[in-house]
Amino acid sequence: MNNQLSGLEKFQKQKRESTIQKVKDTIKLLQDEGKDVNFKSVSRHSFITRKTLYKVSEIRELIESVRAPLASVDEQIFLKIKNQLEELQKENEMLKAELELASNLKNAVKELKNHIAQNPLQTLNSYN
Repeated sequence: MNNQLSGLEKFQKQKRESTIQKVKDTIKLLQDEGKDVNFKSVSRHSFITRKTLYKVSEIRELIESVRAPLASVDEQIFLKIKNQLEELQKENEMLKAELELASNLKNAVKELKNHIAQNPLQTLNSYN
């Protein structure tokens, strides 16, 4: 019975070490490819469940140590949204200017039509 336990313990230890090495290799691969290192990406690329990644403390600490800090990610998202907002504000100002110009042109055309309607002969004579 003792031989069976030691064999099982030996197998579990080998499996654990193999899993840890697989995670290390996956993290290196993701970093080399410039991809985000997080539990989801490591799980997807190593085919190890996220549950296992979280459950094994050594693996969890390894992933947490190399992934981007959350504050940094939040800051990147904030800056991206801020840049998009600034671009949209510039576009909005341009559209307002174009709308004002179109409105002025519409009013000018309207005034010209009224002038022509009130003075049809005078308008014809000015073109001759």
